[in-house]
Amino acid sequence: MRIKSSTPLTMHEDCDGILHVRTRTTAVLALDEIKSIGIENMLDIRSYTITPIVGSVSHFIRFLDGGEVRLAYNAQGCLLEFSAQGVAVEIQDGNRLTMASLRRGCP
Repeated sequence: MRIKSSTPLTMHEDCDGILHVRTRTTAVLALDEIKSIGIENMLDIRSYTITPIVGSVSHFIRFLDGGEVRLAYNAQGCLLEFSAQGVAVEIQDGNRLTMASLRRGCP
């Protein structure tokens, strides 16, 4: 995975061994190999809207703590768009992406 940002990135590892990456501006991640996208805990979701668009399907997810995710797939199941703000994003096995509320973490 590649990460690109116009401002410096800060990184730290928490007590669970998760690497956290933060930036003051938008960070761009290359997600070429993502095969599946999931939500860690459905109880953290405030709303989830699915909108069919010609040849694709768009998803908008709002978390209880204010985080938001937008993603879209084409008719063949290929990821066209993914953006997340205020959400923890974990990539497992190099190709499985899991989204979670930022409220989670270590005490």
